[in-house]
Amino acid sequence: MTAKEEKGFFDEDEMQTCMVKIKATIRRMVANEIDAEDLTQEVFMKAWKNAACFQEKSNIYTWLYKIAINTTYTFLSKNKNRKVHACSQLPERVDLSPSALEKMIHEEEMHSGIDKYLETLSPKLKSAIVLTILYEMDTGDVAKIEGCSEATVYWRVHQAKKQIKLKLAQ
Repeated sequence: MTAKEEKGFFDEDEMQTCMVKIKATIRRMVANEIDAEDLTQEVFMKAWKNAACFQEKSNIYTWLYKIAINTTYTFLSKNKNRKVHACSQLPERVDLSPSALEKMIHEEEMHSGIDKYLETLSPKLKSAIVLTILYEMDTGDVAKIEGCSEATVYWRVHQAKKQIKLKLAQ
């Protein structure tokens, strides 16, 4: 029995943390909470089924992100003509004080603004900017996830920023 089999892939806390991060990444890519939930489950099912294929040459998180990005690309290519509208889930209790409402509105406007501009990008540009800028991943890890060079990641981030700046200028 290998150390990986004895110990398991993750401990429970690592699994939860990783799921949250991957779901957040997918959510930015698909701009829809329900699809993000479904895709996150699909990613972890694929990882579970293919655990024996994991080669410990790379970090487990990099491997999971690669599965997540590829699963998301497949989803986006199958659903490219479908327009999605992000819907926020309402919390059970809401602070209705004027300052709390103002803060909620501001945060929602920021998220919808970011999502609006991300939707205009191609999947590869979107994943590059989401992973490197929003989730502050190392470009080397992003390159492994994307299956490209670090220079390509830098170029994609540059192109994404350029396209967003053009949209902002309109």
